Amino acid sequence: MLSVCPAFFSGSNGKKRLCGGEVVDPTEEPSYKLFVKDCLILEENELLTVESAYAHFTEYCVSRGLVAVERKHFRSLTAEVIKEGFGLSYRKDLKNEQGKWIRGWKGLKVNEVVAGKSVGPG
Repeated sequence: MLSVCPAFFSGSNGKKRLCGGEVVDPTEEPSYKLFVKDCLILEENELLTVESAYAHFTEYCVSRGLVAVERKHFRSLTAEVIKEGFGLSYRKDLKNEQGKWIRGWKGLKVNEVVAGKSVGPG
């Protein structure tokens, strides 16, 4: 059996490979980055919770045949991309219309036309 340096399959010059019956392309953007880029828009006074964002994200992935990251990794991965793309930080000090404390992003919302069908408020 031949051996290959791991860098052969990674990075911007990585080569496609067959893994578990699926073709893996290391040059493709991860699904969470595509979701942030395609579906999130700035909207003053809007609040976006992690729960709502993840629900829209999974719908986005299903409708496009993408692999969704697990919920436990979603917040940290998307928070970094949102910070880079929109300059908004993940916050723990937000109140919704009912006065309940929530966690998420202020000034951001899901463009439901792009993301797919509506999965609920927030």
